[in-house]
Amino acid sequence: MNNLVNALGQTAASQHSDTALRQDECRDSTTIRPSPRRPALPFAQRLLDQLNDPTRREQTATLLLVGHAAVWTLYGVIAKGSQDIHFDMSEQFVLGQELAIGYDKHPPLTMLIVRLWFSVFPAADWAYYLLAMANATLALWIIWRLSARFLDGDKRAVGLALLTFVPFFNFHALKFNPNTILMPLWAVTTFAFLRSFETRRPIDAALAGLCAAAAMYGKYWSVFLLLGLVVAAVTDPRRKDYFCSPAPWITVIFGAAAIAPQWYGFSPTISPRCRMPSWCMGTRLRNPRYRAQWAIC
Repeated sequence: MNNLVNALGQTAASQHSDTALRQDECRDSTTIRPSPRRPALPFAQRLLDQLNDPTRREQTATLLLVGHAAVWTLYGVIAKGSQDIHFDMSEQFVLGQELAIGYDKHPPLTMLIVRLWFSVFPAADWAYYLLAMANATLALWIIWRLSARFLDGDKRAVGLALLTFVPFFNFHALKFNPNTILMPLWAVTTFAFLRSFETRRPIDAALAGLCAAAAMYGKYWSVFLLLGLVVAAVTDPRRKDYFCSPAPWITVIFGAAAIAPQWYGFSPTISPRCRMPSWCMGTRLRNPRYRAQWAIC
């Protein structure tokens, strides 16, 4: 009798252990295992791959910047459709109808660009916003090219992407004026100076001088950019090679020659219609603050 009870107990224990083993196997088979890691943003990853590919990155960056300009132009047309354009933009349009060496507050480059732009496009708000965003996008493209000297891989692409979130390249850029025009001018001047400093070729040096003059034609505050570039050249360990070459002197000669008509406009002996301070000698230059600014420039 005891042997029978023991046999039944062993059989029940064996069945229980078999059942528990099958339950464990079933639970293991239904356990959710982590899948292979996938990119959180496949589209962004593809863009990064294309921007890192030497054969596709320039085309990809250009297309992205064109899209950036189109989106923000559309935003300007919609968001400001019930508003008048900024008074700076209307003032430039009016002054551009009669080109001069200089105007009351600023050099003539902004007015010249507006005049040329609207000789092709109709005088409409959307065309003005397109000009404004084309200007900002050109600056981003120059920065993209310039960043190749300092960044590579994802850093270069991320740097460009972050710049598109800076208000100067979107919200503020919609107001086209002598301030926003400095974005591409300062970028290309810096780019040309670095090329001249590194290569010391005459053609690069001449281009640096012309770009510096263009920046001054954009706004006289560009003198501070030029001073910064001079300080950078003087403090760089390669300064001896640079200043012993013809490059800096070629830059100065070409820059001075290009800006000479503007300085000629300061002469009180030429026609009041053409000279730069003709509009501001009477009222504006009587103000000591403006006289100090002119003296500094």
